[in-house]
Amino acid sequence: MFLNSVFISTYTFIYKGIHTNNSGPVLPLMNFFKSRAKKVYFLEQPLPGSDFLDIQMSVFDNGEVNEVLKKEFFFARTPGKRLNSNKTYISLKV
Repeated sequence: MFLNSVFISTYTFIYKGIHTNNSGPVLPLMNFFKSRAKKVYFLEQPLPGSDFLDIQMSVFDNGEVNEVLKKEFFFARTPGKRLNSNKTYISLKV
C-alpha cells in the first residue's frame, strides 16, 4: 500500500441492493483504491429512485469495511418511488 488515505464522494444509484450503471464507475474506483490505500472513505449520496435516500459513508481499513455510517435526514423520507429521477431535488443536495 502506498497511500495513507483516500476520500471518494459520489452520487450513487442503488436498486434492489445493487449499484446500477447509473452509479457510474464508482465500484471500480473504490476497488482500485481499497487495495492501494490504508484507509478509504467512501461517501455515497443516493439519487432519487434509489432503495434509500440517506447519505452513507463506508470506511475501509486495509481493504476491509471497518465502519458504515448513515446520516438520516427528515427530508429524505419521501418515498423513492414517488420521485422522478430526471429532476433535481434541492432537498437531496442540502
